[in-house]
Amino acid sequence: MYACTFFAILVFIVELVGGLMAGSLAIMTDVINTLADVSIFLVGSICSAKSVSRSSKMSYGYYRVEILGFLMSVAIIWALSIWLVYECVYHILESYKTNSLYMLICAVIGFVYNLIIWMLMGKITDVPETKYRALYVNMKTKHTHFLIELVESAIIIIAAIGIHIYPEMYLIDPICALILIVVVYIYTFKATYDSIGVLMERAPMEINLSSLKTELKDIQGVMELHDLHVWSLNLGIVSMSCHLAAANPIKVLEEATRLCNEKYGIHHTTIQVEEPCEEHNLDCENSLKLK
Repeated sequence: MYACTFFAILVFIVELVGGLMAGSLAIMTDVINTLADVSIFLVGSICSAKSVSRSSKMSYGYYRVEILGFLMSVAIIWALSIWLVYECVYHILESYKTNSLYMLICAVIGFVYNLIIWMLMGKITDVPETKYRALYVNMKTKHTHFLIELVESAIIIIAAIGIHIYPEMYLIDPICALILIVVVYIYTFKATYDSIGVLMERAPMEINLSSLKTELKDIQGVMELHDLHVWSLNLGIVSMSCHLAAANPIKVLEEATRLCNEKYGIHHTTIQVEEPCEEHNLDCENSLKLK
């Protein structure tokens, strides 16, 4: 975790200096991505220390700090990307030349960095329910993120080689930067949508609530189900609460918990089992009613 943070900061500084020396906007696009990586790793480092430090006022720990950190990094990325779009237009209109050698060196450094981090993320996602998987904002998403950055670095390398061989094709750099900016916007928009959904306590997209509700009702002994809520602490930790009416509460509780854990991956469950009410009228006075 801390090694990745230090590595990302080092690469960010090298790419920033090299990108400015090269006058390459494609490299500066990669610099923005690396800056986002730095913020994500820093937040992950904080969460690794804070997520287990629960208190009476922070009973869930600090899992959502990573969501807030991610949204802040996205805001920075979008703002800097707007500036880069302006620079791309300026470079195209003013025929701004690029130092292809520095551009190529920075692109190779970025490629090696993204390859190493991508491989590390792949090892983490291969391990089910590890500590790191719970602390990051969805490790599989991160794995895909660094794969995209790896491809972007490869594209920049090809662009740098092209400019080095054919100097008159200097417009490749700003055009390449514009394409990469579009890719960044598309990718971060989806991740931002998911992160906002967590803050709004939207049910996770991968969980079929209708199916979960049906299977809970089908448990032997369950007479009624109500007040079902499913939400996420972050993009990797799901919680659920519900009320069940059953004549054999202990057995029903065990079956319901097993169903949520094994089939739906919900490991934080709060299930209240009640005695059957008269005529099965189970509306709770304190249940959440949305109008």
